[in-house]
Amino acid sequence: MALTKRRDTALATQTFEYAPAPEAIDHVKIADRYGLFIGGKFVEPKSGKHFPTINPATEAVLSHVAEALAADVDRAVEAASRAQESWGRLSPAAPATSSGFPGSSRSGRASSPSSRPWTAASRSRSRVT
Repeated sequence: MALTKRRDTALATQTFEYAPAPEAIDHVKIADRYGLFIGGKFVEPKSGKHFPTINPATEAVLSHVAEALAADVDRAVEAASRAQESWGRLSPAAPATSSGFPGSSRSGRASSPSSRPWTAASRSRSRVT
């Protein structure tokens, strides 16, 4: 059986109305420039370089974000390894309510599996006796 293509131009003549775009930024505060979040604080990248991040809806520059090099990644991995030792001793609910990000709320946050900062591997290691 052969397939035949049918040209349907009905949509081309219709107009659609859309709700306001959810990309609005008037309800959030975005800094002009961000460093790398390493060891619980923002630090400058080793390269000293930043690149613009663009709002896809308006093509306006939202902010400038740090460009990480391998040395920055090494620094972040070392900081995460040090932090994991203390985080590994916390109850499963504790990391979900203490993100450590500046200005983040530390109470009243829902803890869903997708928002938990630990991995399945780290959970399974904690169960091994």
